[in-house]
Parts: sequence; C-alpha cells; structure tokens
Amino acid sequence: SHSAQASPLLTSFARLGDLGQTTLAALVSLFLWASAWLTWGSDAAQAIRKYGDAAPLILTILTAGLFYYSPFLLLTLASLAALFILFYLLPGLALPLIAFAAPFYLLPRPLWDRAFAMVEILTLLAVVPAILRLVPTLRVLPFSLSPFLPLDLSVLAFVAVSAASLFVAEVRGVAIREFRVIVLEPALFYLLLRIIPLDEKQIWRIVDFFLLGAVVVAAIGLGNLITGTNLITAEGGVARIRSVFGSPNNLGLFLGRALPISVAVALMSRHRARRALYALAALVIGIAIILTFSKGALLLGVPISLSVVIIFWGGRRAVAALAGLAAVGGLTLIPLSRHPRFADLLNLSSGTSFIRIQLWRSALKMFADHPILGVGLDNFLYAYRGKYILPEAWEEPNLPHAHNIFLDALTRLGVLGFAALVAMLVSFFMVGADCIRETTRQANRDLRALTIGLIASMVNMLAHGLVDTGYWFVDLAFVFMMALGLMAAIHKTCQVRFAKT
Repeated sequence: SHSAQASPLLTSFARLGDLGQTTLAALVSLFLWASAWLTWGSDAAQAIRKYGDAAPLILTILTAGLFYYSPFLLLTLASLAALFILFYLLPGLALPLIAFAAPFYLLPRPLWDRAFAMVEILTLLAVVPAILRLVPTLRVLPFSLSPFLPLDLSVLAFVAVSAASLFVAEVRGVAIREFRVIVLEPALFYLLLRIIPLDEKQIWRIVDFFLLGAVVVAAIGLGNLITGTNLITAEGGVARIRSVFGSPNNLGLFLGRALPISVAVALMSRHRARRALYALAALVIGIAIILTFSKGALLLGVPISLSVVIIFWGGRRAVAALAGLAAVGGLTLIPLSRHPRFADLLNLSSGTSFIRIQLWRSALKMFADHPILGVGLDNFLYAYRGKYILPEAWEEPNLPHAHNIFLDALTRLGVLGFAALVAMLVSFFMVGADCIRETTRQANRDLRALTIGLIASMVNMLAHGLVDTGYWFVDLAFVFMMALGLMAAIHKTCQVRFAKT
C-alpha cells in the first residue's frame, strides 16, 4: 500500500525533469536552512561582523565571481547557496553588488537551458533572506518601512498598474517578461533599500559600487575604441562606442545617470580622497559619453543635469555663469551642425528628427486608442508596426518604444501608468528637497552632495528622456529605483540624526 501511494509522487517528480527536480530540491533545502537560521542566524551574523566590513564584502564578491564564472554545476550551486547564506547573515552585502551588476544585464549567467542576468539573480537571491529575517517580527512588519513615504505608495501603484496592463497586452509573453525584469525586480531592489537598515557608510558603499560599475562600462567602451572592435559606424564614418550595450545611445543613457553623481560629490564632498576618486570617475565617464556621440546625452541630458549641480555648488553666481555658457553653447551649435552626426539635427523634413516626430504622432494616436492601460508592457513594437506606423516613417518600422519618457508611459501603461510615473517623480523631488534642507541644517556636506547628485541624475533622465527612453531598459529601471531608494535612505538618516539632536 505504501508503494502504491508513493508511485504517483515518484511519477510526478520524474515529470519535472532535471531543472524542475533540482529547483524543487533547492527550495526544500533553503526552507530547511531557513528554519535553522531563524535560531542561530543572528549569532552567526555577529561573529562575522567581528572581522569588520571589508572581509565579508570581499568574501561576497569572490563568491559572486565564483558563481558567475564556474563551469561546474555543483560548484555553481554551492556558490549560490553560499551567497544566500551571506545575504541572510548580512543583508546589506547584496545591495552594492546589485548596483554594480545593473549595466551588465546583456552578459547573463547560463543556468541549465536558460540564462539570467546577474542583477536579477542577486536581487531575487537577496529578497528571500531579507523577508525571512522579518518572519520572527511579522507582528511589526507594517512598521518596518516606518515612516511611510508617498514614494513607497507611488512605487506600489506603478507595480500594480504594470501588473494590470498584462491583461490588455496582445502579446502577453513579452509583456510578462518585461514586467518581471523591468518592473517587478527593480521594485524589489527598491524594497530591499527600504527594509534593510542602512547607515551612512552603507549608503556610500552602494553609490561607490554603482559608480565603479559605470567606470568599468566606460573603460570597456574606451578599450573598444583603441582596439577598433564593437563599434558602431554612424554618419560620415564616425565611430561610436557602445561598450556592453546594444547601441551607443543606451550607453549614453546609462552613463548620463552616473556622471552628475560623480561630479556633485567631486565638487562638494568634504573628504579629499572621495573627491579625487569621484573626479577621476567623472573624467572617465565623461570621455566615454562624448565618444558615444549621443545627441540626447550631449545636447540635453549632460548639460542640463550638470547645470543643476553647478547651480547648487555656486549659488547665484553660478546662475549668471551658466547663462553665459548657454549663450556660448547656442553659438557652438552652428559649427556643430556641420558635423556628420549632427548635420540633420534641425532638419524636420527628413532624417532622424523627421522620423522621431512621426513616431511621436503615432504614439499619441496609440494612446488615444488605449487611454486607460495602454497597449501593455513591451507591446509598443507590435502595435506600432502593425497599425500605427505612418507612411512617412516606413524606413524604420522596428522601433520598440516611443523615444519619449512620457509617451512611453502613456503607450505602455495608459493614463494610470503615466500618473504613477509622475507620482514617483514628484515624490522623489519632494523627498530630495527635504534632504537638501536637512543636510544643510545638519552641515552634512557629504550627504548633501550625494542628494544633489541624485537629483541631477534624475534630471538627466528627464532631459535625455525627452528624445529617448527614460526607464524601459533593465539597467535604467534598476538605476531609477536605486535613486528612489537611496533618497529615501538619506531621508531616514537625516531623521535619525535630527531625533538624536
């Protein structure tokens, strides 16, 4: 009788295949480990902390590297389990690695017959232990995010609207994937930044690793230019770097988020070593942005975001200086218009600018036909080339997004998604204004510089996003949520200091 009862279970287990059986075994193992860690995890964490901050971080980096490069399945699974344990014992270790890994999503880690980006593996691997650590205190879970911010509710609304849009998407498979990798997982990163207690040192560690990732990406692009590999040849034979991304514009979008942070800290931090390192990072990143020849980055994102930094740095005198620079910049557009890459910038009857205007017209029509929830996540391409492309734009039918941050939201998620995006942005700048006031009052020059850098980085997203995407790539989504989470962490740090005083 026992064998008869076990037979269906064995049959069902066999039907799972190698991947399913391994996954089930891993989940059962993790559950058993978790139940034990709830009793001894805090003691083990205290023991690890005796070695300082550097040793656990180095161990985590080596383990993550072993997982990524290991050619052996057992070693891969063992390093994955080790990462899980480390993230359970010290949850803050995961956050810098996620920030570093964000731009490398096109270099995934193969697992069985599929491949996953390290940024999503690290995020999901960090969320489970972070939640497990809350199990003993579930009664006070509603207060773990205390004080609640409008930012939290706006992120939740964005995720909810994105989930609802799955039901209206015509091509649901790609919509589900985009929801997972560009909405849910970045939102989980924001959740981690909110539920894991972060002190000032840990906040800086996340920023340091984010900028380190940006410098590595920039250096790869510069190396490609030296070796003459992985380049894009644009108008007039101009060589454009793209580094680890699919296009130079994507590289300009990502590095444009990092540059204002590095410049703000280099100008305004009180730590000489940090200023020097961030200035060096800004130099490498800035050179790489120039070599992308990205119009949106060079003409909108970079100058506008750096203007924000300079205004905060120099005050009223900076405003006058920037007005003069703006006049000079306007004059430089005249010779710049002769450059092959920028020659058709103001040509509205043909070329890139003409196609962009036709695309925006199509996007507005698409939104008018789907006003509430849009056409669904990642469904713009199919709707555009299937119905909404204008005859004048027939040369470029394979455009996956509206090339405008607000039209992207309206077409993908409708007016509800647009409202959620605006709510996140407004909440971010409101919290940022509070942080500026508090860090100024508390004379915390470092966090004030970081706050200004984050604000300028978000301005870069908005400025460059007027002519390109602002959010809908994996790296941009994670950086966006990181900016929201870091601003909330700075706000909380300022409140704790205020309470102590």
